[in-house]
Amino acid sequence: MTYTNAPALTIDLFEGDWSVELARTDAAGTPIYWKTADITVNDILIVHLGDSYSSGEGAPDRSAAAGYWGDDGTGANGSHAAAHRSSNTWGSIFAQQLEPFAQLLGGGSVTYVNLAVSGSLIDDVSDQLNQLDAIKGSRQVDFLLISIGGNDAGFSSAIAAYLLREPILGGYGLLGPSLTDIDDAIQTGDWTGGSFTDVGSVLVEMFDWALPHRFTNVRGLDGLAAGYNQLAGQFTAHGIAAGNVYILQYPDPLVPNPGHPADVCPDAILTSVASVLGRRLEIEPGEQHHVRSHLIAPLNQQIAASAAQAGWKTIDAENVMYGHPICSDSRMVLRFQESHDVQGDERGTLHPNRKGYAAIAERLWQTIH
Repeated sequence: MTYTNAPALTIDLFEGDWSVELARTDAAGTPIYWKTADITVNDILIVHLGDSYSSGEGAPDRSAAAGYWGDDGTGANGSHAAAHRSSNTWGSIFAQQLEPFAQLLGGGSVTYVNLAVSGSLIDDVSDQLNQLDAIKGSRQVDFLLISIGGNDAGFSSAIAAYLLREPILGGYGLLGPSLTDIDDAIQTGDWTGGSFTDVGSVLVEMFDWALPHRFTNVRGLDGLAAGYNQLAGQFTAHGIAAGNVYILQYPDPLVPNPGHPADVCPDAILTSVASVLGRRLEIEPGEQHHVRSHLIAPLNQQIAASAAQAGWKTIDAENVMYGHPICSDSRMVLRFQESHDVQGDERGTLHPNRKGYAAIAERLWQTIH
């Protein structure tokens, strides 16, 4: 006998083991056929929190004609656009790659939630965790992916300072802060005093995207350990197992040759057509060495140390862009003009492009294995 127009029933079940019984009855309601089965509902929940390196800054889903981040000003779309979230970020790539494996291993599925917000500090993660609670309810987080700490260390302020630090008057003077002043600010988080006050008006005029006062509660490298310790406590309070947390180290975008990791780009980077007192703004090789040794390397060392203390997994990504730096034709990171071309503003500068995010996703797989 062939049945047509058979009814379809869809039921949302929580994770766990279920015993299901299907029965067919006759017109009088008497069961004439029934079948039972034991099933397991298994959905892998991946949550992505943190700053611009998690949101997907630099790699929007949409073109200029579609508004880059697809912001129609309403609902979730408006929220995602304001946060600069993209499905091209490394957590999203990982979730898409994991889906077929989850289906093969017992018919499971994958749910991916990205709550990262570009520009976030460690203290901002608490808001993201509260949003997560409202979404997941009592569900367990299987993978908590996060990048955080770069803004607390003043990365964008440091880049602005390096750009402004230009010799003038035939090399007899210096516009902007000294390397010592920059190092002190990175350590302490104080970008408001000393020589930074002297060039404050220039920063306001030319680098509104990277103002020292853009971050009002910057910890500096000195305060990162306490910040990560605070974050570990928040994860525990929100029911997230430490062993399920994967924290990203920030890639170094300055190494042309993987065989010579001490080298940097031989020419100046982020060279601008703008000038101050006849000097073009740029970050020359000596300043590249300084940002690596005084910001990128110590920041990543602190991430690894704090992760080990908290029981998190560290995604060792400092060298993921080696051989593909900002000065390379095969670069995995955006230049200033590329950021404007790709997303309509300069905020994507020095962030991964799609190749860069894919390389980070691959490094996450290596970490898990």
